[in-house]
Amino acid sequence: RIQETFRYLMEDHIPYELRTTVVEPLHDEASILEMGQWLSSLTPGKKPAKLFLQSFVDRDSVCFAGLCAAGEDTMQHYVNLLRPYVGEVSLRGT
Repeated sequence: RIQETFRYLMEDHIPYELRTTVVEPLHDEASILEMGQWLSSLTPGKKPAKLFLQSFVDRDSVCFAGLCAAGEDTMQHYVNLLRPYVGEVSLRGT
């Protein structure tokens, strides 16, 4: 169902925004590349219009301890990794 939803959105039926919150222990270069490749595989020949990468913010409501935001240089590196797969990649909240 997730793939079906993404395909529908990427066919421009309705305005959409893709966002990923980057969490240091959960994301790395390989997972970011895999995400970009997966997104581009959903609708061959058409890239998602826009993707925002946003920094993790620790709050009292976070269920797990030890999570932290990626550094600004790392976030920019992830943006550069995703550029071949997404029309526009931007940072939010850094």
